Amino acid sequence: MDIGGLITSLVSGGAITYSLGWLSGRKKNQAHLEGIRLKNLEIAIEIYEKVHGELKEQLEELSNRCKELSEEIESLRHENLSLKKEIKSLNERLKNS
Repeated sequence: MDIGGLITSLVSGGAITYSLGWLSGRKKNQAHLEGIRLKNLEIAIEIYEKVHGELKEQLEELSNRCKELSEEIESLRHENLSLKKEIKSLNERLKNS
């Protein structure tokens, strides 16, 4: 075998080895990046669930408070109506005296 053929064989073998190594490294890097993406997604889901739970609690508290205030408003309306009637009655009695 001549030197040119030997050099060609060595360069070809080196190029093939480099290409296979590069492809293998690329797949490994892609798998690593995918793992990082999945971990970030898990973290995002945990944050979402925590925020969702907190907002759900706040909504329930506000809903209960709204119900309480509505009931209090209704009670005050009845009391106000009763007081207006009493004032009207007292004014009429005052006129007639």
